[in-house]
This record gives sequence, C-alpha cells and structure tokens, in this order.
Amino acid sequence: MKKIAAIIVSLCLAAVLCGCNDTRSSSSSSEVKTPAYLKKYHEDKQESEEEQQSDAPAAEATQSETEEPEKSAPEPAAAPPVGNNPPTPSAENGTVPVSDDTPATSYDGFRHGIWWANDGKGDSYYYFGDNSSGYVQTQENGLGLGFSYELYGNNIVFHMDGAESSLQAMVEWTDSNSAVLNWTDGRAESLSFYSPVDVENFYFYNNSELIALALDHFEAANGWRPSYAEASIGSGGLIEVSMYDGDMFCDRYSVDRFSAKGTDLSGNSVSLD
Repeated sequence: MKKIAAIIVSLCLAAVLCGCNDTRSSSSSSEVKTPAYLKKYHEDKQESEEEQQSDAPAAEATQSETEEPEKSAPEPAAAPPVGNNPPTPSAENGTVPVSDDTPATSYDGFRHGIWWANDGKGDSYYYFGDNSSGYVQTQENGLGLGFSYELYGNNIVFHMDGAESSLQAMVEWTDSNSAVLNWTDGRAESLSFYSPVDVENFYFYNNSELIALALDHFEAANGWRPSYAEASIGSGGLIEVSMYDGDMFCDRYSVDRFSAKGTDLSGNSVSLD
C-alpha cells in the first residue's frame, strides 16, 4: 500500500511540474493569436476606410463640376443722363419753329382743364384733355372747334378739326399755370389756367349773349331799347357792355361772364340772366 501511495504522489508531482513548464513556455512564446474571423473583419474595415479616403477628392471634384455656379444678381441698368431739356423730335412736315428757350415739357405740358387765352384782339378758352386733344371757344360768339395737338420740346402743333393745314407756335412758359403762344404769324397769345373741369361741364356767356341780355334788361327797366351795344373786357376780368342809342350813350353794365351778374354805371346791382 505504501508503494502504491508513493507512486501516486510521484505521478501527481510530475503532473504539476509539467503544467508549470507549459505555462512558462506559453508566456514566453509569441502573443495570443487573433481569431480568424476578427482578423478578416479588421482587414475589410481598414480596406474600406482607405478606399473612402482615396475616393473623397474625386467625389469633390465631380461635385464641383456638376453643380451650377451660383447666379449673381444682374447689374442694375445705368440711369439715363439727367438734363434740363429733353430731346426735341422733328415734326413730320419739318416746319415747326425751333428755339432753345424753356421747353414746354418743363411743366409737363398743359394741365388738364380750361385755359383762358387773350391775343390782344379777343379772348377765348382752350380746353386741354388728357389724350392730346382739346377744344377752343371764342368769348366773342361762343363758336368752338375741336383739335388735336403735339408738343415738340418747346413747340406745339395744332391740328384743327376739318382743317387741311396745321397751326404752329412756340411755347414760352411763365410758370406751370401760364404761358405765351408765339404763333408763326407774329401773334402772341397769353394763356392762364382757369379751371380743371371738363369742357362738357364748362359754360359761359359769350359777348353776343351778354349784349342781348343787357339790351333786354335796359328795356325792361326803362321802357325803351337802345339801338346797339358793344362788349369789352374791363377791370378784374369783368365784361363791360356799353349801350348806345345812335350817338347817345345810355348805360354800361359790368358783369361776370359766368353768372351774368354785376352793376350798372351808377353802382346798382344788375342780373342779366
């Protein structure tokens, strides 16, 4: 029995000594090997990263080629040169007088409405519309005529209805409400803005109407009728109707052209309408 126990102890000691030698041998040998599947994974990952790094510059170049450049806003158009006098076109017939005086367009032309005109011999009313058309009436007898007109710088051409030839004048502006038409026949006609109303709503008593009303009023007040009368423009734009019987002066009424109301020579109020 003792022998058997001694053999067993000897075998155990031998096994322990073998195990220690294996451990030292293992620790002194090369490092523990990485499993094959992990090694393959790391290799594939590293290869993929290298490919991505090598492809990045090419991708950026391709993107820069395919992308359209950002459009910049167009440069604003250059402003037209500023000048006091706009270019003056030539009339078709080439007969419009040319002058370097203040151009008509410096006040945007004639304002819409009624303009009171006087040429030293008589008065009239010009109506200027918004479409280069208008109408003119004389204060003498109220006769009117339509027209179209064209502005060429500081010159104006009137095309009167039914007339074969045109009338031409040079415009000399005083301000935006007054001007002088210097006609080619030598007349100078002053115009002053009177009212913005349309011609359809504009009414006045012409000279012939006022003369007839004055004679009627005098006859009604005195029982007899003067043989004739004449009208002229007095102070303040009033119309003075002077009545005569032969060579005898009878009376004078100073009345407003639009209301036909005023006074007689003695200052008494009269209403002719």
